[in-house]
Amino acid sequence: MNCILIFSGFLCSLNFVTVEGLYKRWLPNTNFENSDNWNVGRVPCGSDVVKFSNGESLSPTVYVQTNSTMKELWLPMNGEIIFGANSILSFTDSVRNTEQCPDAEGELEFIRGPKDWLDPDNWCTTATEMGECLNTPQLESERVPGTYDDVIFPTEKSFFVYLGVNLNYKVKSLKISGSSLTTSSFSTFAKSAEGTRMFPPPQLGAGTQSTVTVTRSTCRTPKSGCSYGNDQPQILDEICKIYQDRCERARCKSALTPLGACCSVCGATFNVKIDTGFNITELKEILQSQFLSPTPKIVPDVLVSRMSVDDNLVQIVMKDKTGETSSKIAKTIKADMDKDLSNGGHKYAISVVSLAVSGSATSGPGSTSAHTGGGNLSGGSVAAIILIVVIIIPLICLVGFYMWSRHHNSRNVVTTQVDKVLNNIQSIRRRADDRAQLTMTELGPVQTSFANEMYGAPLDDMNIQDFNLSLSETQPSFDRSGFDNPLYGSKELPSLYGDPSSGSKL
Repeated sequence: MNCILIFSGFLCSLNFVTVEGLYKRWLPNTNFENSDNWNVGRVPCGSDVVKFSNGESLSPTVYVQTNSTMKELWLPMNGEIIFGANSILSFTDSVRNTEQCPDAEGELEFIRGPKDWLDPDNWCTTATEMGECLNTPQLESERVPGTYDDVIFPTEKSFFVYLGVNLNYKVKSLKISGSSLTTSSFSTFAKSAEGTRMFPPPQLGAGTQSTVTVTRSTCRTPKSGCSYGNDQPQILDEICKIYQDRCERARCKSALTPLGACCSVCGATFNVKIDTGFNITELKEILQSQFLSPTPKIVPDVLVSRMSVDDNLVQIVMKDKTGETSSKIAKTIKADMDKDLSNGGHKYAISVVSLAVSGSATSGPGSTSAHTGGGNLSGGSVAAIILIVVIIIPLICLVGFYMWSRHHNSRNVVTTQVDKVLNNIQSIRRRADDRAQLTMTELGPVQTSFANEMYGAPLDDMNIQDFNLSLSETQPSFDRSGFDNPLYGSKELPSLYGDPSSGSKL
């Protein structure tokens, strides 16, 4: 079914674009012949065993448009397969592995899950319903259907779309598989058995399924432009949650993030307060003729958008890979706008203008995502690395020296303690030997027997008193200082296994 659609407000010159009132066509599909929908990256063929989900989760509607041959087909428990006109599905038991149909080494599984309505990559901006996708720069919020866009889900395709929760999307019109829907009819369809296989409801407790409002309205102020709508924080935040990990790393310092964008850019942004008589088309013509011609060596992308966050705000974004060309041109434009304002503002019909420009370019490739940490390091990152090296390496050396010193001192303390104990023991033995020798010298020869008077053996000249004195002198006599007995009453020695760091000394 061929349809002719009308669009307005589109201009593409020197990568100069506005995005009012275009068509947004949905790109992903759940068709049987789409290789992206299968786990092995190819469509079923030959002796494949084809399997759809047998779980309790909802399976999408699958549209079969081409003829196909396979060995087995396991149908989903909760899904739908639609065969197109004259499509044939055949089964065979023969094994026919060819270059075009290699062995799958297992079952072919249909793996397509729902795709997000708010994902910019799921939409194609076109000039007609089935026209080619336009290769024009847009803010991320402008790549998702907005208030004045015609939304197309093409014919002969099946879809699986996640609408999100607790949001309302406004579009000019909505057409699914050739059928135009209103706000009410789409709501009814989304809740039907067929509709839930295209627009699955959110999980229990996640929130209320987002709605789509079909306004059928056109821009009422085409001269000054109309706001797009998706730059509102509630919707923009959800868009950026999905998209921000895909942003390329900016190749400049102090990159800018325009209103309605998820990714930082290198270049310049103008915020312009429009006044009575402002004409957005004339503004683009002035920029084109006076500042973008002749064509510079590096052609900047220029986007002019009427923003919804402020009724009188127009944003101009100029960007290129490093931002140097865009910044230079933007400063020239700003000077001309300031001059016009001082002369009454008749040329641009604006009341206020502010300009922000990015910093100088950074060297190296900028194709890596800003969230992966690839590409060149910023000045802050380099400084952080240097700081870590300066602090961590000396700290490691200090800890290592401390551990070595502690181990070395521990060994010395143990050795010293052992030596002192041994010296004390030897000293005690020497002192005991010396005193024993002294005792033997003082006693002289000792009488080992005596006459017992009871048996008539008189003591003769033996002096009892001297004898008793000699016996008393056989006990060791010690000096007043005494000696340290390591077993009884000695001064306590510190443990050999004590902590040397405690400061105890022998």
